[in-house]
This record gives sequence, C-alpha cells and structure tokens, in this order.
Amino acid sequence: MAGACTRSSDDDVTLPSSDARPGVVRDDEQPDVIPDAESEALLAEQDYQWSVLSSGAGGFVTGLDSNADGSVLLARTDVGGVYKWDAAGSAWRQLLSFEGVMDPAGSDWEVEAMAIAPSDPNRLYLSTGDSLDAAEGRVLASSDGGATWTAAAQQFAIHGNGDWRDSGERLAVDPSDADVVLLGTRTEGLWRSVDGGNTFNRIESVPVGTNAAEQEEKQPAGVLFVIFAADGSAAWAGVSGVGVMRSVDGGQTWTTLAPSAGMPFDAEEGVDGRLWVAQRDPGVVWVIDGDNVADVSPGGNRRYETITVDPFDPNRVIVGGVGIANDLWQTTDGGADWSDLTVSTSCESIPWLDLYPNDFLPTGSLRFDRTVPNQVWVPEGFAVWRAEVGVDTFAMGCEARGIEEMVSNDVVVPPGGDPITAHWDRGLFWHGGEVSEAAKVHPANRFNSAWDLDWTPADPNFVVAVIGDQRGCCRGDEDSFLSAYSEDGGETWTPFGSYANGHPSELVYGNIAISASDKNNIVWLPTFNRPPFFTTDGGQTWTPVEPPGTDQIRTKDDNYAGGSHFQYYLNRKVLVADRIEPSTFYLYHSLGLFRSTDGGASWELLASEGLPLGGIGVFNAQLVASPVEAGHLLFSPSAADAGAVPTYESRDGGATWRTVPGLSDVTALGFGAPLADGGPAAVYLSGAYDGARGIWRSVDGLVTFELISRAPLGNYQSVRTITGDESEPGAVYLGFEGTSFMVGKLEPIEEG
Repeated sequence: MAGACTRSSDDDVTLPSSDARPGVVRDDEQPDVIPDAESEALLAEQDYQWSVLSSGAGGFVTGLDSNADGSVLLARTDVGGVYKWDAAGSAWRQLLSFEGVMDPAGSDWEVEAMAIAPSDPNRLYLSTGDSLDAAEGRVLASSDGGATWTAAAQQFAIHGNGDWRDSGERLAVDPSDADVVLLGTRTEGLWRSVDGGNTFNRIESVPVGTNAAEQEEKQPAGVLFVIFAADGSAAWAGVSGVGVMRSVDGGQTWTTLAPSAGMPFDAEEGVDGRLWVAQRDPGVVWVIDGDNVADVSPGGNRRYETITVDPFDPNRVIVGGVGIANDLWQTTDGGADWSDLTVSTSCESIPWLDLYPNDFLPTGSLRFDRTVPNQVWVPEGFAVWRAEVGVDTFAMGCEARGIEEMVSNDVVVPPGGDPITAHWDRGLFWHGGEVSEAAKVHPANRFNSAWDLDWTPADPNFVVAVIGDQRGCCRGDEDSFLSAYSEDGGETWTPFGSYANGHPSELVYGNIAISASDKNNIVWLPTFNRPPFFTTDGGQTWTPVEPPGTDQIRTKDDNYAGGSHFQYYLNRKVLVADRIEPSTFYLYHSLGLFRSTDGGASWELLASEGLPLGGIGVFNAQLVASPVEAGHLLFSPSAADAGAVPTYESRDGGATWRTVPGLSDVTALGFGAPLADGGPAAVYLSGAYDGARGIWRSVDGLVTFELISRAPLGNYQSVRTITGDESEPGAVYLGFEGTSFMVGKLEPIEEG
C-alpha cells in the first residue's frame, strides 16, 4: 500500500507488506499487454477527449534520483510508474506510456529501481516487476530521456511493490560508460551488463543476501543499493545480512568492506568521495573513506533508512528513519555531532494534504537539491515535498503536482451531481470544486481507504460509502472504521449512527447498496464471507441475514477462494441494488445468484442458469445493474484458470444468463446514460473484444461494441472500476490500478 500509518513508536509499526497493496492482487491469467489489433478502424465515430480527474496528490513515492548537476530529477512509485520533474512547469510528468514502451506490460508500473547515466542524462534505466515468485520483471532502457523505452528478453524476479521498496537504488550506471549497468535483485544477487541492459551476467562474488533475523517474515531484501563512485574508482553495494561490499574494477569483482548482519538500506557519495551509508536492523550510520569505515551513528535504538549528503558541504548530512517526522537527524561536522530536525508541512495548493497527521510520514530516499542550497527533496507516502532545512528545522512544502499514484476502488456520479471517487490509502474524494486539486477528502483526519460507494434513485444526493483502515495497519483510534453517508451528493459525510449504538464488529469492508425506492433501506455485505446486513433506518441499526446454504462457507484463511467476499483487499463488487424495482437486491455467491425483494430481510437462491459457479469469479468479480431496465444485470468474473473468461448478461433478474459474444477478460464494467432518448443504457468496459484490449462502449444493448481508447492519455495500466455518467450521454469515468482516475467525454461535433 502507499501511505502512512499512525503510530506511537518505531517498535509497533512497519511499512505495510505488499500483500496489503492492491497492485499484487491481480488475475494471473489476465493478459497485461494490450494487442495492437485493427484498433483505429474500431474507434467510435465521435472521438473522446480524456482528462485526469484530479485529487492533487497521493500514493507512495518510494525514491528520488538526480544526476550530478541536477538537470534530471526522477521519482519512482510502487504501483504508479516513474516521473520526471519539469522545473519550468513545476510539475511531474509520467514517463511510461503505451506508445513509448516496448511491449507494454501492466507490471511496468511497479518500479523497484531507477538510474540516470552520469555521462549522458538522456540514458535512463528502470527495473520493474510485480512478483518475486517468478523471473518476470524487466529492465527498461531509454536513450531519449524517457520518451521511449526498450526491454531486453532477459528477465528477473523484481517487485516494485514488495517489502523494502523504499530502499536505495538497486540500479547504477558506470560514470564513464553508459552501457555498463549494475542491477541488484532481491533473490538473484548482483548482475552486470556491458551492452546497455540488453544482457546481464551474474556477479558470483556478491551473495544473494539474507534478511535480518527479526525480518524473516517479510520478503527477501537481497541487494538493497548499488552505487558507482563519481570518478569511477569504485562501486559499492549494500547486501542484507552481508554488509557493504566494494568493487574497484568497474563492478566485476567484489569484496566485503563493512561486514554486517543488518540491512544496509541507503547510501550516497559526497562530493569529496566519501560514502555515507544508512543501515536498519541494527541501526548504524557509516562513513566510508577509502578502506576506512567509521561508525558515526546519532545513537539510540533506531532504524536508519535514508541518507543524503549536501552537495555544497560534504560534512553536512541528513539521515532519516522509518518515518520523517521525529525521525530526522542532521550533522554539520561530518558525523561528530547530530541534532534532531523538527518537521513541519504546508501545502496551500492541495489542502487535503494538511488534513493528515504528521506523526508518521513513511519516506523513500531523501536527496539534497543539487542546485539550490539548504533544500531537500522528500518522497513519501502522501506526496513529493521540497524542504527548507535550517539548523534544527525541516519545513516541507508540497511539490506533488502531476503525481497521483492512488489505487482506485470505486467511482459514482449521481445524476445531476459531481463525481465521487474511492481510493486505497486516502479515503474518498468529492470532485465538486472548480479547481481539481482542491477536491474534498472525507474529513477523517487519518490514513484510511474507501472500498465501495452507492447512491439511490430515490434521492440521488444520498450516497453511502464503506470506509475502513487497512487491516492490521492503523486501527489505533475510533476513526479507523467509519463508514458513512452523505445527504448532499458527497460534499459532506456523517458516520452511520450504529457507531454510537453498538455497531456489529464483523460489519467491515466489503460492498454496500441502497434500495431504489428508499434511501433508508441499505444492504451491506462485509468481507470474510460474513452474511449481509440490512437496515431500514439509514444505518442506525443493522440486522444480519444468512442467505440459505451460505453458513457452510466461512473462513479466515487468506487463501480461501469461495463465498461472496472472502478478503477485504479484493477489487470485488458482488452486491447491487436493482435501479428500478423497489427493495430489490442481488448478491453473487459461489453457490449462485441470490435475490432479495424485501430490502435484504430474506434471500432466495435463483436457478442462476448459465452463470459460472464454484471456484470462478472469486477475485475481481463485478456485478452491475442497468439504470433503465429492471432485472438487467451484467457480471464479469475474474480468471481462475488459464483461458479467456467471458462476461455474462441476465435480463430476468439473475434467473438465467447468457455469455456476451466477443467479450473476455473484462476487469471493469458499468452502465451509463443512453445515447439516444428511450434507447438502452450505454455499457462501458475495460477488457478485450474479439481479442483487442482497450476501453469499449456499447450503445445498442450489447449487440455491437466500439473501441473508444486503447490506452487513454497513454495509460496502459489495468482499469479497476468504470462507470458512465447517467446525466451526460457518452461521459465515462475510469479508475486505474495505481494512477487514480480519468474522465472521457465526447468532443462536440463540428458543424459544416
């Protein structure tokens, strides 16, 4: 996950593991690459204009890197790609695009490391991937500053969203030869390329590395950083459980210089040639001068994770711990004395960033600005900042524009209202302001996620949201689980009254839906295969109702794959209300489709003829209901086995189903306003039609489909949620796996 957890001490908080981050919860059989079929001929007759539905910031920016003169500054993220700083525009620009990346793959967006060639700032390298279980990650190389990228056939186990993703850079380029590249890995040791990343050879003298004893339950750390000396005289590598190693022959052979059973986490060379190293578990700060290794730690039982050296004064160094606030120390005399830095934040351009508590801001690799004295670039779990550093102060101002690395969960656009988006890590946003960066966040002043949204035709201004902190992360106060309702279209929110009246402990996460005829009649399906709850008093009280036969399917096993909603982190929408029939709800279960016609008080298992049952449809399944036709349902199951997975349609309230011809591997689908008066509702989806992947639309009742974009604004990430606007024909909203939301609207037809 990207972001922060409120905590009281270092001992009771770690950065969340990758299993809590939705970038790793995906359908393994779903193709990542978007085939370039005859897409142009399939484009809708009326072109779409795409724009970002901005919240201003968000997401875990895990590292920063710059070249020696500061002309190039890069920021990497755990699930949202890599960005270059545009100083003239004071904004970040995404470097990954469908048109620019060779054989674009969804795993490209999880960036583990990056490097800028010292001899040529246009030569860039990335290591990307989403798994340590198989060698499927890639090394991408660019020779034009990131406009285009090539990928070699050789692959590695790389996990940009895994544990220890905020360490130093695992890529380094020889200062005299941009074709010589070092690649550190988690499980496969250190590798060296002499042909610009096209092929790599393993350096046998560098061990794979092991985690420190107390970190055995986390993923392997392996090689945590590699770095070349500016003059090419040496190269260093930090290897977990081994220590700091050095090479004096361009990275061909290595010896251990500073042995340690800990985790050398980050390092930076000063302009005087000394190497500064920050180690966690146990916490040590080393300064290495040739063969001499000196411990200059600030002292105390600390975990050091980032270090940066002032380019204007090599004796001035800042070292940071797990978080930024209360975890930063500065020396101005080469490590003889250290002082605490008091952190403050200010972000007038994105007001919601100041809502969150600043006692824990997880940080990537801090870096001093190469051109402006006393300034430090700060990547962390909310945004990118630039800090003005004083004797004992660290005043952070946001520099986040352009990076919105948030993972989407849901989006709704009530008729006549404004869009509301639900995210991992940042709760929900109401996009009703004239300035997009001023989007209003749900007012809980903490780190949380919004999982599901719904509104009702009975009162489109009435909206409900399932909100809850990441499980096991940040449950330290009463705001951890505050699902809520809004009576003004999402601008302001009120927690359900049940929180003050004995809210059921098992009623967390999951899906929520409101009756089409009564805003006080709400059904909430919690996770962990608990039964659905219903209310007729707007959430003051909730009553559980067990659909027949489902009591046999209960589990707390994270690997179980049955029932309706078995894990909180799944991108799974299996509960909907009929938009026309009063008091009618539908619930997908591995037993079949259940229907309630009395507001959730009882459930009937339908024949569900033609609907896939059992083990399929357990991950990112989505069930949606038409806004203009009672009983018209669409269901897209996720892939449990190899092969294309179809989409299913029912027009009789879920009793019988048919396969929609041509559709497969649909990751998100939703209805929108008809394009013609009295016509069928438009259907929008992200997936494949006749083998061609992209964003598709049908306006004739699923008879034909039009491709409206292969990759809007060049974004080829997986789409997790999609909906049409029910007031504006043709308008569609997309939520991505790690780059927030977009909106597509039809361009006006020119007369003449």
